[in-house]
Amino acid sequence: MIYIAARAPYAAMATPKQPAFGCEGCAPSSTPVAALSKVLKVATDNFDQDVLQSKTPVLVDFYADWCPPCQNLAPILEDLAAIHHNGWPKGTRIAKVDVEASRDLMQRYNVKSMPTLVLFNQGKEITRWTGASDKTTLIERVSKALPTLETV
Repeated sequence: MIYIAARAPYAAMATPKQPAFGCEGCAPSSTPVAALSKVLKVATDNFDQDVLQSKTPVLVDFYADWCPPCQNLAPILEDLAAIHHNGWPKGTRIAKVDVEASRDLMQRYNVKSMPTLVLFNQGKEITRWTGASDKTTLIERVSKALPTLETV
């Protein structure tokens, strides 16, 4: 009897944050993932400066590393942060707050479940959504929430 071992499809499992084993052209392992990210990491010490004092809108993702919907949303937010969208105000940024590390922000903004996305403009909360969404839905929500600002 002959047994054929199935190979794990490493290339199919690769994500931007975790390149496939033996992937040619992928970022070297010495490159920190955070350096590749366009999503701004914020915490208690820089939230006011980077979000509330921002001259442009900021979409903030309140997330937890252990949260499966948050994990599903992360690559979508990376994609949105990397490109500009028609209908979005110029300079719109995306930020993430780890609720485990910044519990005070979680309480301050009454975040009860993750992921919670809060859209800020000029220091004010414009709207919020709870739960994971697809890319198209997020683009539409931000576009509808900020219709009067100059867009790209």
